[in-house]
Amino acid sequence: MREEVQSRELEVLERVRAIPEGFVATYGDVSPGSPRFAGAVLFKCDEPPIHRIINEGSRYLVPRDDGYVLAGSTEEERQHVAEVIFRFVQGSIYRNGVFNGDPHPGNYRFHADGTVTFLDFGLVKRWAEGEFEQLMPLIDPLLDREADVMVDRMVKVGFLPADHGLDAKHVWDYVSAPYKPYLEPEFTFTRDFTGTTMMSLLDVTGPFADVIAKLMMPTSFVILDRVVWGMCALLGQLGARNRWRDLFEEYRFEIPPTTELGRAERAWYDALPQNSVGR
Repeated sequence: MREEVQSRELEVLERVRAIPEGFVATYGDVSPGSPRFAGAVLFKCDEPPIHRIINEGSRYLVPRDDGYVLAGSTEEERQHVAEVIFRFVQGSIYRNGVFNGDPHPGNYRFHADGTVTFLDFGLVKRWAEGEFEQLMPLIDPLLDREADVMVDRMVKVGFLPADHGLDAKHVWDYVSAPYKPYLEPEFTFTRDFTGTTMMSLLDVTGPFADVIAKLMMPTSFVILDRVVWGMCALLGQLGARNRWRDLFEEYRFEIPPTTELGRAERAWYDALPQNSVGR
């Protein structure tokens, strides 16, 4: 067992050393027999040092004093960190096909050079064959406000029974609530947005009680939902402001990036050996 852990640790170090200056990544097995989390890009474009993350049992650790509290950061720093977090999450879901299911501030370390270290991959979801292709077609009609198409696809993939009897626009109003940042040209995340939206989605006695009663959520979507809401909660604390749909569609359609950070990430990603990251 000890030799197995040491072997994985060496693999982690070798892969981290292969990342160029200016990048931070986390790689490796979270425990024997579990699927490997094949990391992501976390960086600022001025060549900060690599943060090496060592495997000790089931966690990847950096020194506790190697980071700073966001409350003391500037507005520019908060917006930069928000974009790093957003890109990490979307890149994990859409490019790597494997993502951390436990995102919360305690699992992040923020550094003065603009980098972010992500910790604790004890709950990791890897898309099973066909899962990604089944879930993603729901996103297009949702963002295009095509309620009837969205509901038809929800029935097809098992989110709703065929005899649900619900009004399509009513279902769209419920399902689209977390996607408001992508339905507006520019959006600022706030604590109030996250809290209010979460309450409306969980209120079994509220105006969407009939939708909640009929929804059948696949396990894979429950974990994805956890990831998305964990990200939204932190972006709300940061007061994150951006053209989120532009950033989102970079990962959905592999279109040219719209920010400096996005262009740097794309250059790094395109230079990777084929199949070194991803499903």
